[in-house]
Amino acid sequence: MKSLFSLVLPETSTWRYLRKGRKAIGFTAGNLVTRTAEGVEVGVSNLTADEDTLAAGDAAAVSTRLTVFSGRTAATAATIPAASGDLRELIIMNANTSSGAVTITSPSTNIYDAGSATAAATDVIAIADCARYLSNGTSWFRVSKP
Repeated sequence: MKSLFSLVLPETSTWRYLRKGRKAIGFTAGNLVTRTAEGVEVGVSNLTADEDTLAAGDAAAVSTRLTVFSGRTAATAATIPAASGDLRELIIMNANTSSGAVTITSPSTNIYDAGSATAAATDVIAIADCARYLSNGTSWFRVSKP
């Protein structure tokens, strides 16, 4: 017997709250998202419109899930948030040109680079490279490296 299952995803929905209103799940622009108690929306399978940033200048604080550094010809500094916050995944793209490496700095010595068992306070993303960091609430782990 064959069966067909169809699910129509709404553009926006009524939020369903988990744990007595502390966290919610719903849809924004057709994307499944979760919402923290503070109202921050995080896409489950896609980025929402407010989850990306185009960083400019010599230094930037990473505050969204996706941050793109572009247009710099010199080294750039980026500070990531504490691993204990709501932001548990960071994707940082270095689209800079010529000698424009991005140095990632954490508030603690808690960045574990791919293939390293020793934590560091900084990590470097080379030109034309992308890095993905995941947090367990205590440390940041770089899970992708060329």
